[in-house]
Amino acid sequence: MGFIDLLEKGPVRDWYIEHWDSGRLDHTMELSVKERYVLDRSSGLFIRDYKGVGHTVIDILTPRPVDLHYHEDVGEAIAITGGQGFLYAPAVIGDVKSIVPVQKGDGVFIPTGKSHTFSPKKGMLLEVSVVCTRKLDPAREVLKNRFNEFEHWKKIWEN
Repeated sequence: MGFIDLLEKGPVRDWYIEHWDSGRLDHTMELSVKERYVLDRSSGLFIRDYKGVGHTVIDILTPRPVDLHYHEDVGEAIAITGGQGFLYAPAVIGDVKSIVPVQKGDGVFIPTGKSHTFSPKKGMLLEVSVVCTRKLDPAREVLKNRFNEFEHWKKIWEN
């Protein structure tokens, strides 16, 4: 069974089929297991959760753009720990049209209630560490735009 077979049917799976070679995805799956990530079958993201620290701390290994969203309950310190990609956070960057290139070592603080998203470069992986100001309540995450409908990511991934 390959990576694609593990994903739930829907837009995430369809996006992977269109944009990624299945052999490379299977290799990513192998890498993620070695690094102790767990595949979230609905989002298609690999997540490593540090439980028991009092607030939410996770690492995300992503081959795809992340949905544009914000959190009503927490701020987030985001650090790029591997790969290269892009960050969109207009309230932090100050320009609603800007997508900022990011690479290992870059980071930003996203205040509570501010929209943000990130994406690897096309065909690459992006590894991100997220430390929240307190325990994140997933029910208080607000989706602004699905990754596959976000115009900025379409421009990057469709070329």
